[in-house]
Amino acid sequence: MIVVHSGFGDDYDSIRDNLWNLVTMARLKYPEYSLHFTGHSLGGALATLASLEAVYSLKYDNVTIVTFGSPRVGGVMFAYTWNTLLSSRSLRLVHEFDLVPHLPPSKIGFSHVGMEVWQHKGHIEKCRESIEDPSCSYSVPFIEGVVSDHFEYIGIKFNCTSVPKELLE
Repeated sequence: MIVVHSGFGDDYDSIRDNLWNLVTMARLKYPEYSLHFTGHSLGGALATLASLEAVYSLKYDNVTIVTFGSPRVGGVMFAYTWNTLLSSRSLRLVHEFDLVPHLPPSKIGFSHVGMEVWQHKGHIEKCRESIEDPSCSYSVPFIEGVVSDHFEYIGIKFNCTSVPKELLE
């Protein structure tokens, strides 16, 4: 059975119609363009769900995704299905001791999707291709996590209420 966190599923459902109406209009105007999904935190979870729908249900074949500090979105079967379709076209960035990627806990059946890239000790490390690489962010005990690492990725400071000014310039 494929399980998705109910909160992320509900949030995605609340934007789904508007998202696909906009994508449909854009694809009519620019049919040769690819779809690129990205998001930080909850936005990463929503991008994960949207990218799966794009490939699985809507049959788009030119889809990529990059997330920053994304939580685990679904269970093991969700991650398996997602990885089968999208893993080679994805990056999941995790900054050092960011707490959010450790939620919801793997102990209760949630799993990450995609290739993790771990920003750790001043380096960017591509992790092994697995759902939870024990040598990357998964090696950090939750108790050692820090909230501040959730708000800075690759030198860009984020907050959850506005777009970083660096991206607007």
